[in-house]
Amino acid sequence: MSEHVLQAFGIGVGGRPRPLLPPTDLELWSGEVRALVGEPGHAHAALALVLAGRLRPDAGDVVLNGVHDERRRQAAVALVDVPGVSEPDEKVPFGVILGEELALAGRPARRSAVRAWAPDIALGRRTEDTPADRRTELLMRAATLRPKVRFLVLTLPDRWGVTPAAWQPVAAEIAEQGFGVLVTVGETSRHLLSVPATTIGDAQ
Repeated sequence: MSEHVLQAFGIGVGGRPRPLLPPTDLELWSGEVRALVGEPGHAHAALALVLAGRLRPDAGDVVLNGVHDERRRQAAVALVDVPGVSEPDEKVPFGVILGEELALAGRPARRSAVRAWAPDIALGRRTEDTPADRRTELLMRAATLRPKVRFLVLTLPDRWGVTPAAWQPVAAEIAEQGFGVLVTVGETSRHLLSVPATTIGDAQ
């Protein structure tokens, strides 16, 4: 997989009484894992949407390999478990969610195919009853199956109690395959991180 870079320069999204996303910088290369830290709130989802070309920022810009092209970013940046966007419905069987993920990747999505891909998962068990660590891992791995994806943005896994100790090894393994992985976390997870981290709202 060739090298790619996703860069954000002072991206911000307005709002009242406070901006949804304060101006934020980011540089994420394929093959690396980075974290962005911030208090839980709308900034995490807004950031993910802007990076993936699904929301135009009110300030700043995002480029993929030096080029501003929202359509290319929409294909290249996978949004993983973003609240209100790609977060799976907790009441839906997790096997159904995985089937949808496989279908997005252009793979067989029948129950037998899901079972073969994730044999340890009780397919009929609701998403909310599936262990959060494993659920997060499978959603990350499923995103890498999409042919044009080069970057993953995982949003606030700590809201489910998924600590850096759980997601960092998975992210590192995915990065070794050539993907860039960005994970946004709350302030309580900052001291647990072993990957490079900056702060949401930290723009030069």
